[in-house]
Amino acid sequence: MEYIFYQNPANQDEIADDLQISRRYVTKLLKPLVDQDIVRKVYVVNLEKYDEVYGDSEFGHKKISTDFLMQNILRTMAEHIENQLELSFEAILEKNKRKAKEALEMDFTTNNMFEKIRSSVETVVNLDPHSKLSKILLFNEVAYNYERIGDYCGHLNKFVINDDAIVDERILEILKKMYKYAKNSVSYASEAFIDSKVD
Repeated sequence: MEYIFYQNPANQDEIADDLQISRRYVTKLLKPLVDQDIVRKVYVVNLEKYDEVYGDSEFGHKKISTDFLMQNILRTMAEHIENQLELSFEAILEKNKRKAKEALEMDFTTNNMFEKIRSSVETVVNLDPHSKLSKILLFNEVAYNYERIGDYCGHLNKFVINDDAIVDERILEILKKMYKYAKNSVSYASEAFIDSKVD
């Protein structure tokens, strides 16, 4: 459970790879936690349910702030989106179908991350309905916007994979500027909203 809470895995394969155990063993370990609704299918820890079943713990909502929980997940998603953007633009600039397919596969993880944050927002609101609700809902909005960036990357990758047309050099220059702007925007937004760096 510590691994799920702190590492925010997207799926069982990721857990198995990171912990160097079989996927079958991951399923066996997760089953009782999923059955008791302590861990949700998108691998979010339901802290309230965990404390209800096992008593107060280091994961208890008294010891870990909602901001910490959400910021950790969003930080991971921001880094993933930056990597997806980079790979997508490399694919279109190089007309590289392999990179385009790899970047397109990254969008599944992006969608899983968004689903995890959506579920986490529900968990946080259930834990503390009187929390700073507006900020909690903003976490959801940020994740949604990251997910949309992932979708736009997907359009670029599908173009590379499905269309053999040569892209005009002037369009490529515009795309390079758009990529630089988009990547910087994700980075600055992440620092401002998640890390509270506003200098």
